[in-house]
Amino acid sequence: MSPHDAASLRRILYTAAFLRALAIGLMAVLIGLYCSRLGLNAAQIGVILSAALWGAALAALLTLVMGPRLSQRGLLFALTGLPVLGATILLSTDSYPVIVAAAFVGMFNVHGRDRGAIPILEQTLLPATAGERERTRIFAWYNVLLDAGYAVGGLMAGLPTLLEGAFGLSTLDAMKIVLALFGALYAGAAALYSRVPPALPGAQPVSIARLSPASRPIVAKISLLFFLDAFGGGFIGSALLAYFFAERFGAPAAQVALLFAIGRVLSAFSHLAAAWLARRIGLINTMVFTHIPSSVCLIAIFWSSVSAVDATARPAWPACFKKRLRETFFIKKSPCCSENLRTSRRCLTR
Repeated sequence: MSPHDAASLRRILYTAAFLRALAIGLMAVLIGLYCSRLGLNAAQIGVILSAALWGAALAALLTLVMGPRLSQRGLLFALTGLPVLGATILLSTDSYPVIVAAAFVGMFNVHGRDRGAIPILEQTLLPATAGERERTRIFAWYNVLLDAGYAVGGLMAGLPTLLEGAFGLSTLDAMKIVLALFGALYAGAAALYSRVPPALPGAQPVSIARLSPASRPIVAKISLLFFLDAFGGGFIGSALLAYFFAERFGAPAAQVALLFAIGRVLSAFSHLAAAWLARRIGLINTMVFTHIPSSVCLIAIFWSSVSAVDATARPAWPACFKKRLRETFFIKKSPCCSENLRTSRRCLTR
């Protein structure tokens, strides 16, 4: 790939990722509040959030199994089309079973951070756009754009409050208008992904059976590490926190949106620090030691966010290890499953 083509592909992936992040930040704050306004109880909302995560987990599994035989462009386009379909169904009904189905099909992100099938593919393509020395920086800016999108999307979740005051709309109608933006943003991302080359030399994922004997234990260990990280992170989700603040303190959507936006802005700056830190202490040490203060804060303050500093080093480390094999395709398969197990358990214990 020529430097010009690599830069062009990187711009496409960056822009599409930013649009998706806007939609994710928006949906993560509003989905619980919207369902509550429909008159659904906490247990029903828990089932809806769990269905969304199971949908994302299934998509990741299918991407893992079928991805090596399909074009990355086709997969990206299809995976961005499903949330558009799910949002359309969600906004057209107030039937609880249909909303559960819409959440499953749409794979709505309820944790405020995308760990589904699309990042698997994006993190397969990004290493092919830069040399090994530049990969950490490439992933740093990728994560900065994602967190900036999550922050702005979180702020956009406050738009219903503005629409209510400016146009006298009901809260439910104002939320529907803003949630329609979710589908529009994913449609824009789909249009960008349609410009990705159908096959990219040097970025083709491989099946698990084709991993070398030396690679398999490394992939297994790092996958287990990410699983444990996601297992703990699954206890804290943006949608659940937004619902909690609204129910416990009566906080309007605008206040909840501002809270999450501030957290995401701080998280975005942390990625630039992670790239600097990884060059000095290594990728693994960056992942490990940035978790320690975050975990301490999480214990002390129940609503503290899980550290995002390691999110830059996390995809960069497998990219360096795998050499020509794009094993990032498999490494990110576990978080969705572990997160939806946490949401399912909360639903069943209510």
